Amino acid sequence: MMDDRRSVQHKLGELDEMIRGEDDPKDRNVLLVLHCLTSTILSIAKSLEDIISVHDTKFTSQAEKIERHENLTIQGKVIWKIVASTYLAASVYGYTLIADLRDTVNRQSLLLP
Repeated sequence: MMDDRRSVQHKLGELDEMIRGEDDPKDRNVLLVLHCLTSTILSIAKSLEDIISVHDTKFTSQAEKIERHENLTIQGKVIWKIVASTYLAASVYGYTLIADLRDTVNRQSLLLP
């Protein structure tokens, strides 16, 4: 893109020389219009390049945010599985302790006169 712009800048320089060297007013006006159009196209191209650059930066930023959100979601799912597994293990262990305690109390109550 930069080489294209340099080439166009070179052509503008050639147009300037042609304008200065042109004696016919009609041809000189045509060259002036060409110079004006070329300059306008260059400025539009520069503006579009800036807009694309900003858009690419925003797009990259959004893509990074989405990736971070996906990573956090995956981490949250893993943490949820760990918490659920721990709760399940603690519940089973608690129910086992309660069942053993109930059996012990039942046996003790049978031994009492």
